Amino acid sequence: MRRDRTVPSWAILFWIVLIVSVCGRVAYATPGCGTVVPIYVRAAERWLSGQDIYAPQPPLDVYRNPPIVAMAFVPFTRMPVKTGEILWRLFGVALFLGGLDGFVRNAVGELSMLRMGVLYTIAAELIIPSVNNGQINVHLIGTILLGANNIFKDRPWRAAFWFALTASIKLYPVAAAFLFVIVDPRLSWRLLLSGAAMAALPCLGHDPHFVASEYREFWQFLDLDDRTHTPFLNRAPLDWTIAPRVWFDTFIPSMLGKAIAAIVGLGMAGCVGFAKFRRSRTDPVVLALGMGAVWMTAFGPATELPTYALLAPSMAIAAAKASFRNRPIIGTLFWIAYLLIFGAIIRGSFPASEIYPCRTLAPLGAILFGIVQCYEVFQRKNHRDHPVARDSTSSECS
Repeated sequence: MRRDRTVPSWAILFWIVLIVSVCGRVAYATPGCGTVVPIYVRAAERWLSGQDIYAPQPPLDVYRNPPIVAMAFVPFTRMPVKTGEILWRLFGVALFLGGLDGFVRNAVGELSMLRMGVLYTIAAELIIPSVNNGQINVHLIGTILLGANNIFKDRPWRAAFWFALTASIKLYPVAAAFLFVIVDPRLSWRLLLSGAAMAALPCLGHDPHFVASEYREFWQFLDLDDRTHTPFLNRAPLDWTIAPRVWFDTFIPSMLGKAIAAIVGLGMAGCVGFAKFRRSRTDPVVLALGMGAVWMTAFGPATELPTYALLAPSMAIAAAKASFRNRPIIGTLFWIAYLLIFGAIIRGSFPASEIYPCRTLAPLGAILFGIVQCYEVFQRKNHRDHPVARDSTSSECS
């Protein structure tokens, strides 16, 4: 079978249908319907006028991102609402595809045309909720991919820039950045300097005293924005804590949930370290991306269904590499994990008749995918497999 990097026409068509469908819905829907972009635009308007961007803004939901995101949305306040909505989504898709293309070239190498089609199709399927409602997750994973690509190319400063940009959009990607630091320790101090520069960047767009006050409001808001024990189940975080709540009517205390998330994060760091220093079959950069995405979705704060777009690149690559013939256990467990998450996406398309047990599908799928990655790291190498091991002296994979 011919092996190359060509994406088949049917996969390209799938992406075109996805983009046209979402943009068409935005163009013909009532402004503000099924989208979170007006929240960002309203925050940008308040930023321009020197008002508190974290104050309630009914009927819109509250703004939850760091100040730099509000500043970045200032250009969208100067254009028609629907134009801004469409451009924001197109920018996210372009960022995601640019990062994914580079990552596939660096981490996977040549695949058959069929497997390339599977990779890009599954990636599209998993980002549908985030692209549809305009959430920032597609942009987030795009910047993470660009950072990972620069690790492959041995460009630590550029990698640190992209990871710092990611952490300035949302704070919890710092956990994923920590996994990449294990892969390339040179990122550590570069990441700190880049992060400090990103934190200071809003001072270029506003009075430093106002920026400092907004950072204080942001940290106070984070302390208060704990929806773990909300009485409305459809507002509860869609992470692992939703399963005991739905199935056993048991609330996980916040401190216990954070402790478990920290322990899981340390375990993931151990897996990445093992993959790097013991030369397992799994490329440590690929593993850091996948483990980071699992943590950010199943164990991160304030997870929603669109957040699972963060898993799209890792699951798409795993689908392209999965083999029932050579590794039946890994292949079977992976496809179960994928079907759980994809099932949650399909179910989320019909929110009118909520079935609460279905809210546990996505986090369970993410956890199972994390188990699959751990299993593959510690499984003994086999001559029938095609390991993707990163050589520290080269930017290409073996």
